[in-house]
Amino acid sequence: MGPVVDGPRRRSAAAPQRQQRDDAVRAARLLQPKKHGARYGSVMTEPAPITQQAPVCVIVRVPGQSRYEARHPQTDRVMGWLNYRDEGDVVVIPSTVTVPEFRGRGVAGMLARQALEDAIDVGKKVDALCWYVAEYIERNPRYYSIQV
Repeated sequence: MGPVVDGPRRRSAAAPQRQQRDDAVRAARLLQPKKHGARYGSVMTEPAPITQQAPVCVIVRVPGQSRYEARHPQTDRVMGWLNYRDEGDVVVIPSTVTVPEFRGRGVAGMLARQALEDAIDVGKKVDALCWYVAEYIERNPRYYSIQV
């Protein structure tokens, strides 16, 4: 074991060069694209810009069944739905359902937004009995004024 020396640590003459090299390596790493999903075995570069992504779903109003449906853009499969009832100048929204395999993609949010926008367009108030739509209204101040 070497002698213990008190006082400031001495730097070798190569220390400033080593510091410059380390700074250059850090800067180069910051400029490289991020790898998303590498922890799970898939390696991707930067995600595609939003303009290149296909829509998650298409929202269709089905008045005969008093509901809005979210349909898959390629297969036309139902991904979820939002039930509603017209009661005079109030639209009552009792439930929103997302098919389990499509959860986590924003389907319920798109259904809620479409129903609320349609209520605004026709000048109606909304009674959100569905917990999801009620929380959606709380997160989006634009819809405060149409709440019953």
